[in-house]
Amino acid sequence: MSNDNNEVENRTSRHRLVAVAVIAAIVAVLVGLLGGTASADSTTVPGHSSERVDADQNGYPDEGMVVSGNYNDVYSDADGDCDLRVNYRGTFDNDPYLDSGWIQNHYVCRGPDGSTVTYNYLIVHESDPRYKRPGEPIWGTWKIVVFTVGGDGNVVNPNRHVGG
Repeated sequence: MSNDNNEVENRTSRHRLVAVAVIAAIVAVLVGLLGGTASADSTTVPGHSSERVDADQNGYPDEGMVVSGNYNDVYSDADGDCDLRVNYRGTFDNDPYLDSGWIQNHYVCRGPDGSTVTYNYLIVHESDPRYKRPGEPIWGTWKIVVFTVGGDGNVVNPNRHVGG
């Protein structure tokens, strides 16, 4: 029974770590993606400062320009380490905030006991048709519509097959 309790405690600890990492990832995207390939003192959205998407050269994609990008990060604490991959697509509308579109967060977390758990989030803006799925917004007009946990499936909006 103690092994079962340890497994539950390890999963709970990793869930807390991922929850903190998710919030940090959302904040990073919403404040202009200053992580990854951009330096900490930069205000440029990584990879999107060309005249094609930023005619006024202020470092942010112009209004109406849809951009895609990604970055990697690592989160660590006493509960373990998580490698994070963030993918995004949407508009910044000439400011440092992702104003519409979607964000995918992919985590691979390793606990101190050597166990590994994967997490995948899909966060969408209210302008995305997937926003209509059940659930409450997590940040203004943004909602998590898919949250898969390795071995558990989609825990935020589970789909049930006919007859299930």
